This record gives sequence, C-alpha cells and structure tokens, in this order.
Amino acid sequence: MSMMKSALFCLVLLIAAVYADEPAADAEVKTTATKTFVVGPSPHVSVYSIFPKNNNNKTFHLGERIDIVCGFANNGDEAFNVTGVTASLLWPYDLSVYIQNFTRQPYNIEVQPKEHISILYSFWTDPLMEPRDFGLAARVYYSQDGENGGNFTHVFYNGTIVFEEAESSDYQMVFTYIALLAATGLIGYVLFNQATNLGNKKTKKTKTERGTEGSTISEEWLEGTAADPNRGKSPNKKRPTSPAKERQN
Repeated sequence: MSMMKSALFCLVLLIAAVYADEPAADAEVKTTATKTFVVGPSPHVSVYSIFPKNNNNKTFHLGERIDIVCGFANNGDEAFNVTGVTASLLWPYDLSVYIQNFTRQPYNIEVQPKEHISILYSFWTDPLMEPRDFGLAARVYYSQDGENGGNFTHVFYNGTIVFEEAESSDYQMVFTYIALLAATGLIGYVLFNQATNLGNKKTKKTKTERGTEGSTISEEWLEGTAADPNRGKSPNKKRPTSPAKERQN
C-alpha cells in the first residue's frame, strides 16, 4: 500500500513538472519573437526617393559615389526622430540574396508634425563587380515616443539600377600598354648597347693583333737592305783594340 502511494506521489510530481515547464517555454518563444520582430512603416509618414547626381538616371559606373535623396514627410500630429539610413545591393533574380550591404548612416533628425525634410545618403559600390543590373533596397529608420510610438522602418527605394564599367578603366588600360611598350623599348635599348660594345671590343682586339704581325713581316723583308732598321746594329760588336795590345800579341 505504501509503495502504491509513493508511486502515485511520484507520478503527480512528474505531471506538475511537465505543466510547469510549458509556460516557461512559451514565454521564451514570445521573448525571442519580440526581439527579432521588425516594425514596418508608420501610417503617418510618407517617403519618396530621387537620384540627384544624374537627373534621376539609374545608370552608374562601378566604384563611383552614388547619391540618393530620401524625402520624409510627417503627416501625423506627433514628432518623429529619423535615426538612420542604409541600403543593400540585391541579386535581381532573387531579392532575398544580398550582394553588398552598405554602411548605415546615422542622422538623429527630429521631424515635427506636418514637416517635410530631405535626407542625402551616399554609398560606393565594389569596383570589381560585374557590370550589369542589380536590385537596390534603401531604408530609412525612425522612431516616435508616446503610447503609439515605437521604432519604424520604411523602404523609400526598391528597384533596379544599372552598373557600367568605370570610365577610368579605359585610361588605365592605355597607360598599362604605354608602360609595357616603354619597358620593352628600354630592355631592347640596353641589349642593343651591350651587343654593340661587345662587337667593338672584338674588332679592336683583332686589329691590334694584325698590326703587330704585319710590322714583323715588313721588318723581315727589309733585312739586309739599306732600309733595314737594324742595319749597323750589332748585338755582339767588339771594341777596337789599341796598338799597344796588338804589339804585345
């Protein structure tokens, strides 16, 4: 009997533990969902966009600075605080694929009721990207105090922009070709000078040897003649003996 009571007591404790854990799990899920939930736009705000640099033309060169203006209008009765603007480059065939995220620019501009402001946001694309069409999503972040306030996110541009090769790439290519031609010409000039100097040295050496041989041969032909330069020169010429020595002999 006591064993059955113990078993029932353990079963009751187990059931109580299971039911006690369930609300905690629900609370954790709700907390996580609250942290990751992104607030959308406020119904009291209207936005628009414009590219001022090239008369709203959406064609740009890779690597250059791109300016986009966000028009922000507060149509409500309470002030909003614009906290920042950011943009992302997207794959045009799948807008969930992010190609490049640009730096978020903080502003902290207070917009009063019925007030309209313009916000300039600038970013630079990677110059090594392939020139083609890309999707661009630009967002403005703002907040409002009070019971109906909170944090809001508004997409003020969501469309396609076109990227072309940078204009400077042609000049860089020409400069590269010129540098290669100059380097090739310099190397050829150095090699030509070395070959010329080597040929001159060989020519001078050969001429000197031939001149020596020629002078030797010429002197051999003059031996025994009046033009012989060695005529009258005797290597073993005897000194004349005095008359006294001749008498003694």
